[in-house]
Amino acid sequence: MAFVLLTFLLFSTAIFSPNRDKSLKMVRLLLITTTRRVFECIIAFIAFVLLSPVMLLIAVIIKLTLPQEPILKRVPSSSHSGRSITLYSFRTKGPVYGYRFRSYYMSSEKDGGFTLFGKFLHRTSLDLLPRLFNVLNGDLSLVGLTPLNTELLLTKFSKELLQSEYDLVGSLYGKADSEMFPKIVDYYIPTGVVTYADLNAYKLNFFRRTVIKVLDLRPRLRQEANYFLSTVFPSLRLLITLLGKIPLRFLMAVNILRLEEVRKEE
Repeated sequence: MAFVLLTFLLFSTAIFSPNRDKSLKMVRLLLITTTRRVFECIIAFIAFVLLSPVMLLIAVIIKLTLPQEPILKRVPSSSHSGRSITLYSFRTKGPVYGYRFRSYYMSSEKDGGFTLFGKFLHRTSLDLLPRLFNVLNGDLSLVGLTPLNTELLLTKFSKELLQSEYDLVGSLYGKADSEMFPKIVDYYIPTGVVTYADLNAYKLNFFRRTVIKVLDLRPRLRQEANYFLSTVFPSLRLLITLLGKIPLRFLMAVNILRLEEVRKEE
């Protein structure tokens, strides 16, 4: 009831605002993001409770296989508005020495360091279950754009991608309120646990029983930005793609389907 009353007050204020079009857009954005946030919190909380025994079992196995390492891995990242966030995931690797950073390439099993159980977690995406907590604390949405690793923010490609996103959001909502604009960016193009880029990372070759994973993220990041900048709610097609990828990743994890990784060099 309170939400309905607040909506009515905001809508009434927007109608009589000097800049009515912009105000109505802001009210629409607020309603959509609030509704989406409520549903995401409900889904994430239910999933967190139901999957807590699985997460506990995973934590125990990680501690047994890597007794000297923390169970969770913390990755400093950023939303597309520049807000700092810390992403949580289960540890899949032991200590890795001689690591060389390569911008905008996906994590590869060929990079080394994966434990046997860690490889299974990575292939099934079960290592990402702790990110349900990121959804509950407001850092992530369930479905959205790929979070930006802080090291990637320095690249030319990243700057161009972010600028195109800012320009589009700016043309829709204006940049007059400098303090509000980063929040509008986060509302309109939220970072997600499940990302468009990851969903489109794998291609199934049914006859060869092979899944091809192209490691260069850049083409998919451009497609991802275009997708989320043109729609507020993820489409039914994206949901179907997600549901299809779940059994696919389990078939890869148990080696029924062979994973073939292709790295496109610059």
